[in-house]
Amino acid sequence: MASQAHLALPLSQPINHGESAKGILQLPSETIAAICSHLPNSDIKTLRLSCVSLSATARLRFDRVFLSAQPREIEIFHNVARSDKYHSQVREIVYDDALFAAQGSRFFGSSRYVIRVDEPDDDTGGSATQASRLSNHYVLHLEPDDDDDARKVPRWFAFICEQNRRILATECDDRVEDLMTTDKSWEEYKDLLRKQRQVLKSNQLAEALVTGLKSFPMLRKITITPACHGRLFEPLYRTPTIRAMPYGLNYPVPSGWLPATCEPWFQVPRWSEIETEWMGFRLVMRLLANTRLAHNIEEIRVESHKLITGLNSNMFAKPNPALTDFTTAIAAPTFRRLHLDIICNSRHGYKWPGYNNDLLSQALADASGGRGLEHLSLGMHGHVRDSSLDPEYNPSLTQIIPLASLARLKEFRLSGFFVTSSDLIRHLAMLPETTELVEISLLDIVDMDYEELLVRIRHTLNWTSRDRKPRVSVGFPDMTYTPNAECSIDDTVNSFLYSGGPNPFSGRALSSAFGVMCAKLEFRPLPLRARWDR
Repeated sequence: MASQAHLALPLSQPINHGESAKGILQLPSETIAAICSHLPNSDIKTLRLSCVSLSATARLRFDRVFLSAQPREIEIFHNVARSDKYHSQVREIVYDDALFAAQGSRFFGSSRYVIRVDEPDDDTGGSATQASRLSNHYVLHLEPDDDDDARKVPRWFAFICEQNRRILATECDDRVEDLMTTDKSWEEYKDLLRKQRQVLKSNQLAEALVTGLKSFPMLRKITITPACHGRLFEPLYRTPTIRAMPYGLNYPVPSGWLPATCEPWFQVPRWSEIETEWMGFRLVMRLLANTRLAHNIEEIRVESHKLITGLNSNMFAKPNPALTDFTTAIAAPTFRRLHLDIICNSRHGYKWPGYNNDLLSQALADASGGRGLEHLSLGMHGHVRDSSLDPEYNPSLTQIIPLASLARLKEFRLSGFFVTSSDLIRHLAMLPETTELVEISLLDIVDMDYEELLVRIRHTLNWTSRDRKPRVSVGFPDMTYTPNAECSIDDTVNSFLYSGGPNPFSGRALSSAFGVMCAKLEFRPLPLRARWDR
């Protein structure tokens, strides 16, 4: 405490802003650039306006651009593409594949799956609700109001705003006081819906993507995610649309790729050809597969960011245009990295679509011109409770990841799968000398635990003899029950595998390993996430 008091600046001592600015200007330009690399562009803009010198050394970053069904994103996207100064900096496009919910709808006409906002609730004085609890967040399916009066705040919107407020208050979040009123929020939200409808009725998104593929010479990566909005006050990405929202806007947090049911054991819908379902994925794959569009895309990330959602596994049930486009896109000779989060049917474990279906396996076998990927990350999402499954529910890992496709891997990540120990060891044994990183997390190994698995890896794979030993990380749910958090053990696992250390999953060693765990928390989503229905 004494040292902190010594460092504190007395309130009576004035701050010399001129001297502070002079000190910054004396820093090497490389140091200023390093500092700016940790600042958002909004702060860099302010810094550039402070003086002529900083306007030259504090450079805006345009290595990433955003795209969504909002005209603001599309406009800025085109502006960057036309800029002689910034277009060559862009290396990544992040596609926000979540649409603002315009209303709710019945699930196949059954009121059993609907949030009802027209029945009184004796406990709260509000509305009776039903929702599906998915990994500490709720998917709301709201019934449209009978009254279509555009002047009124819809009951479903008011319901979500009130629940948002209650949740923040329950979490003792002081920002609950900053939330806008429901009436003002609805006026802002209506404008977002109006703009979204205009974009969806046009071809603007496809035109923007084509422009980006043609205009960004350094573009190497495309990320498609439904989770950009994160939670109120804490977006995952500060997209132009999110930055433009008034502070404190209370609105249904949009999320794409959600199951269309409120049952705790959800069923993923059949893969249809309706363009608004997994719209961003379909559009990106179609354009990347277009042989007339030259590009140098090396990496595709279809990423749920720990939400229980992902690409519909039923896309791999049978041949279809989207699957053909996906296979063509990753088969490009320049393609190297794939991250794919998949959501699957779930009741007693995941059910891979189609018995002995190997369409994903075929796509991975053809990746990178048939040579195999350098980086592969696959995540399976769904509520799994029973590992006593027949083969239809528990496909072989080889059915999904062909062994030959591992020949060039530098990084291999596998999450959320049901696996047998022999199947997993067989795949790990095929990893080449070039492999630098192996991450296995949230796996349900049906015939052994993690303690035995590490013993098998150490004694069977002989990785200790390699000049470049793969760094191994093991992840599992946060045992403190932090929502959306995952713990990983890294150093202790590698100490056991390569240096004779204790097995971190054996008895007392496990409790001591907790002290060196790394908790991975993408963001804390509000429990209410709205699904857009056409």
